[in-house]
Amino acid sequence: MHSQAYHRIHTSDEHFLEGPVSVHLDAEGNICQWHKLREEEPFTAWVGGELKTNCSYRQLLSLEVKTD
Repeated sequence: MHSQAYHRIHTSDEHFLEGPVSVHLDAEGNICQWHKLREEEPFTAWVGGELKTNCSYRQLLSLEVKTD
């Protein structure tokens, strides 16, 4: 699993999650989990821009990891 950071996530049902966000991807490029970035994180590649995903807004919210 590797991490990438984006400015926002664009869901399949046309919602936007504003970031910056850190997204953890599996070997096939599927989102396993994500969270909003509060500071730089080691081993996270900054991609920037927008990540368009096949996940719906509801599916994506279920994958969020709370960092509080």
